[in-house]
Amino acid sequence: MTDAGWLYFGEIESLFRRLDAATRELRSRHGRRSLRLKVAPFFASEFLLPRLGRLDGPRFDADLEIAATGSGTPRPRKRVTFDTMTEMVHAAERATGVALIPVPLAHERLRAQTLLRLFEHALRISESYHLLYRQDAAGRPEMGAFRDWILAEASHISVAQP
Repeated sequence: MTDAGWLYFGEIESLFRRLDAATRELRSRHGRRSLRLKVAPFFASEFLLPRLGRLDGPRFDADLEIAATGSGTPRPRKRVTFDTMTEMVHAAERATGVALIPVPLAHERLRAQTLLRLFEHALRISESYHLLYRQDAAGRPEMGAFRDWILAEASHISVAQP
């Protein structure tokens, strides 16, 4: 470091120490009030983000993860494979083919008719979503608030035609 750099460091070092002490004091008094959330892109864009404004409480950031599990869908003779559900939906919207998409997550696109439902009845599959979190974080109030909120939001959607 140059002489000017050492001089500058000498002047601001005490500021950094005070800033660090104030940050530690704030954390010890109030703890962390945010959650880190990790979700699949299509779930985020079609379900979570449109509803997030209705959530009262902390900002969420990825201590939680909503993973889609289980499948059991029929296999067509010819198919195109996509890396994400988002890519598949965009292809279906552009009339590239037919896609099996969870109706609750496609609700807004069906209502706007950018996607069309081919059959009146939905295909029942064993796929589900699960909210996962570390055991040591289970008692955090913001964790419970998010869990209660997302369960309430999910209870308002159905597989019925929009």
